[in-house]
Amino acid sequence: MKRKRRLAWRRWETWVGAMLCGLAALLGNWLGHDFRHPQLGALVGGIAGSLLLSRMTRHVIRRHYTHDPG
Repeated sequence: MKRKRRLAWRRWETWVGAMLCGLAALLGNWLGHDFRHPQLGALVGGIAGSLLLSRMTRHVIRRHYTHDPG
């Protein structure tokens, strides 16, 4: 599984997931600024972005690196 995760970084979808992860943290920080809790907003945004990155990576592995012999 580790090898597949490393191979997933060769696909553009994984890189888009990583960028969306950072953007979610940035958005959370920005929204948290309005409520005077930018660190909490960044934390929530980072968690949401990490979940998104995890889902994108799983999608890439399932789509490109799982071979169906049948």
